[in-house]
Amino acid sequence: MSIRSVDKFLRHHAFPTLAGAQFRRRRRTLLKDAPNGRQAVVVFDVEVDQAKSAFQVSYGVITPVHVEFLADQGFPRAEWPPYSISLLHSRLLSPKIAQIRAAGYPLPQQWVLGSTDHYIEIAEALARSLEDELIPAINSWFDPAMMVKDLADKAPGTYPGLTPRPRALAMALLDVEDSEELLQRTLALLPTDDMVRLWVERRRGL
Repeated sequence: MSIRSVDKFLRHHAFPTLAGAQFRRRRRTLLKDAPNGRQAVVVFDVEVDQAKSAFQVSYGVITPVHVEFLADQGFPRAEWPPYSISLLHSRLLSPKIAQIRAAGYPLPQQWVLGSTDHYIEIAEALARSLEDELIPAINSWFDPAMMVKDLADKAPGTYPGLTPRPRALAMALLDVEDSEELLQRTLALLPTDDMVRLWVERRRGL
């Protein structure tokens, strides 16, 4: 199977589901804007070699405060921002049926295509995962309080520049009302000269 064939699969079995959830698309990247200025990003990465034809689905939510922070660090705003600047992100894990055709030990987030029957089962599994997992997670993270909850409890991943996790949590708390006490406790976990701590304190007027 070629890259073109994988793209055809995605056009038929992934992109229409996301379009129905108000995502707009440019190639394999899809964006959705929330009324509060947040933005969801979904990216499909295709991998085709002699052993397999596969793709991965990465998704996350970008917040205006984090975009402001990046702009202050010299990173320009982009009309189609990369997935990598999502404040909170995850990957859509594949079911067993999407891994059986892979050589060796496939990654759990790798969706591997195969025969016609297998192809149909993967399409059905992908549609379910988009509708039942990805879209609800993104809609949840559009709520600042829910993003903070996931960052504090079980966040899948965060922007690399905001590790360790208190950095991302402090950034997210800037969007939550009446969060002063938790913000102070979170900042206290970071060194006093930490770049993110200093930026958050300056912006919050602490």
